[in-house]
Amino acid sequence: MSLTLTPCLKKKFKTDKFGILNIRITSNRKSTYVSLKESIHERFWNDNTHQLRIHKDFDPDDRERLNELIENKITELRNTYKASGNADKTKANGKLSFIAFLNAELIQLELRGKIGTYKRYKTAYFHLMGFLETKGSADLLFSQITTHLVRDFETYVLSKKTSKGTSIKENTSKNYLKCFKRLYNQALKLGVYTSYGKDPFALFVNKRLPVENKRLNKLEVQLMYSHQFENTHPLFNTRNQFLFQIFCQGLRVSDLFTIRFENINRPESRIDFFQFKTKKPNSILINDNLLLILKDYIKPDLTSILTEKYAIELEAGKIEKLNYYEMGVRYEDITRGYFRQSLETQDKLGFIPANETLFEKVEKMKERLSKYFLKITYLLNKGLVEYAVKHPKDFIFPALKNEDFKDIVFNQDTKLSRYQYNQIQSKEVVYNRNLKKIQAAFNISLNLTSHISRHTYASLLFDMDPKRIYEISKGLGHTNIRITENYLKAFDAEIVDTPNVKFNDTFTHLKINQVKNE
Repeated sequence: MSLTLTPCLKKKFKTDKFGILNIRITSNRKSTYVSLKESIHERFWNDNTHQLRIHKDFDPDDRERLNELIENKITELRNTYKASGNADKTKANGKLSFIAFLNAELIQLELRGKIGTYKRYKTAYFHLMGFLETKGSADLLFSQITTHLVRDFETYVLSKKTSKGTSIKENTSKNYLKCFKRLYNQALKLGVYTSYGKDPFALFVNKRLPVENKRLNKLEVQLMYSHQFENTHPLFNTRNQFLFQIFCQGLRVSDLFTIRFENINRPESRIDFFQFKTKKPNSILINDNLLLILKDYIKPDLTSILTEKYAIELEAGKIEKLNYYEMGVRYEDITRGYFRQSLETQDKLGFIPANETLFEKVEKMKERLSKYFLKITYLLNKGLVEYAVKHPKDFIFPALKNEDFKDIVFNQDTKLSRYQYNQIQSKEVVYNRNLKKIQAAFNISLNLTSHISRHTYASLLFDMDPKRIYEISKGLGHTNIRITENYLKAFDAEIVDTPNVKFNDTFTHLKINQVKNE
């Protein structure tokens, strides 16, 4: 296999002064590029020698660092291609290496920007190499992959310990076996290897075991929602982001970090985006709860709209000056006052006579308040839209750096560099770490993670109406309703309890025969 690895500076346009350092891989007259994710000025690069220049404005330490980066990447690529090249050399004598094929596939995944799949396969690769080491081997031929070997590999994985000292869970082991099987089938499809025996994965059962779907109850969500941190508080963003996930139909954390202001559909007041995980489109209505969170991420924020006093004539000739929050309190007071006055008029038998005059008065007051609620919602939406038009490429939540993803469009064809993918994963780790502090702040006994928000949204919606699984599935962005059904299995018992209690209550606890005899 003919292979050349050449450093180069790639510019989007010829007139650009800055470019990105890349390694051009030329194999069998076909070229691909691997970005080093380092931007430099064109005057620091020599196109003729494919080297960094020594320049008075070029920091020597930075130049040395970049040279080391280039050399290390070339060495890594050469070793990887060398491993994949062994497949061609060994195929002729019938000893085709599965490990060599796996390495070649890893290269393809990285070049295609499928970093998530690359990482999953890479982890499976490390476990497979550890398993082979216990067998005294450093390679695995396709012809050696049998049902016995697959079973032995699964047993090996289940016996391993995690970094925390706990055993690897069965569902995790299934993920590694699933990667192993997919790679094997990929080789068959590509014609790299032809199998004449039975399927070596015939005994492998890919069905995942049900997991315990933990969730917050409505009271815990309400408690968190009612407590607003100051914007200088270290948990301000974490609390907002977690609630946003819940109210945004159980939004995945990867989507939480990657939605931008350009995803706000202005005429429809929706958030339209492609899901990072599934690459499928999703559309979510911007409700009032989301608006109250989004207002904090506009500069300057829109808090003044909520704190402004509005002169409202709730009763004839009586003007009250109230802000948004005071309106909410007043609305509840009016409702409670109506019921209190109604109860005061009940007779000795508990009968409450209809008081149409009082009812009409209360309804008019609530109607006037509702008009101001609508006005404030309109102003918040207007401010959000105006900001979104001016800052379309900014991430809504300040986790990822806009500069690191300036050329990335999140859609069905999104391709990320390893650095970009790692940035998303690292921010998820920090977010989950901060959720432990939220857990302590609100005395939540549950181990709080970003995924709990999805469980919470799904279960609370399920509690409201267990029959509407299709709507819940669409809300979660699931591609198959069976995924949603498995998701909700943990809550089935609670739903079944309600009709059973009602059924049992239809029977008397008295012993009828005994009563008659007496």
